[in-house]
Amino acid sequence: MQLLSTLSLVAGLASAVQANECKMNRFSSGNEWTVTASGVRDIPGTCGGLWDNLKRWPVACLVGYGTQYCREEGPGQLKWYFATTDLCNEGHVESAWWHATRNRFGDIQCKDCSPGFGDGSCPRLEHYP
Repeated sequence: MQLLSTLSLVAGLASAVQANECKMNRFSSGNEWTVTASGVRDIPGTCGGLWDNLKRWPVACLVGYGTQYCREEGPGQLKWYFATTDLCNEGHVESAWWHATRNRFGDIQCKDCSPGFGDGSCPRLEHYP
C-alpha cells in the first residue's frame, strides 16, 4: 500500500514539473521571455522573488522596456513575461527561478524558440513579430 502511495506522489510531482515552461525568442533588440508554471502558491511573493533574483545580472538581464509582468493567470498558474538585452541567457533566467522558488514548483528549462534555433516546436511569443 505504501508503495502505491509513493508511486502516486512521484507521478504527481513529475506532472507538476512537466507543466512548467520557459520560452525565449531572440530579436535584434534583445530577448523575449515567457515562463509559465502551475501549482504555485503565493504568486505575488514568488513574482517578487523572480524579479529580485533576475536583478543579480543588472547589465545582462536589464528589464525595463516594453511590456513586462508576473501574474496569476488562473488558480496557481503563474505567468512571467519580460524582455531583456540579448546578453541575458537561459542560465540567468533558470537561476533566477531556482533562487526564487528552490524548485518547489518544479524546475524550468528554457528553450530557444527563435527562428533558426531549436526544433520549431515553439509558437510565436506574445509581443514581437
